[in-house]
Amino acid sequence: MADQFADIQQLLPDRYCVFGPSIDVDASVVQSDGSINNLRRQGGQMIASRFPITSSRVIHLPKDDTGINMNMWSVALEAVIATPDKQIRVINLHLTDVTETNRITQIQSLLKQCAAATIEGGAWNGDEGDDEYREHFRELRAYHVMNGMILSHIPLHPESLGRFGTNIHGHTHANRVMLPGFGGKITDIVDTRYHCVCVEQTPDFAPILFEDVIARIEAEGGSIGFRNGNGPTAD
Repeated sequence: MADQFADIQQLLPDRYCVFGPSIDVDASVVQSDGSINNLRRQGGQMIASRFPITSSRVIHLPKDDTGINMNMWSVALEAVIATPDKQIRVINLHLTDVTETNRITQIQSLLKQCAAATIEGGAWNGDEGDDEYREHFRELRAYHVMNGMILSHIPLHPESLGRFGTNIHGHTHANRVMLPGFGGKITDIVDTRYHCVCVEQTPDFAPILFEDVIARIEAEGGSIGFRNGNGPTAD
């Protein structure tokens, strides 16, 4: 089985290259001694660059079930390339050729991904750059406890909620944390232990007052203050 990515790299020895699989299926071989030679049959996108590729990722695009007509997963391969002037973001993709409807949904999905790129940060975030932020903020925290509720960027694990009435969070944008159902399946019932304050959840995509957040939590049946008498309540 040919490794086309490796073969092309050999033809481009002075280029930086990355590969992102859109389809990745088993092609393993069981040896005579019972050991397994783990192989994958892959197809996807490749980017070659004269300049270093500082990071890359695969963005999965929607796929329609076309029944007996062949259709495969499609991806966009995103790479951040460090040119001499600045870093640039490059996206290489191959839309499905099966239906126009599916191509449109794939394009819409990719446009949303591109729109989010400016607010989600790079490949990782960490302490680097803290000093720049500290010029404008008194302190930086992973979470903050206020009025018996815990404020965080991403929703906390349910086992971490403990005594806190509600986890006020961001990160999920237009989505909400839903209650789990039978067998671990997710229901369509909002888990009132969590309240998302992303702008997609607010009128006119605008910030709202903390008092308004409290009113929204109470209107949904959420809990204000500490649970089970652990700590002071908001009353």
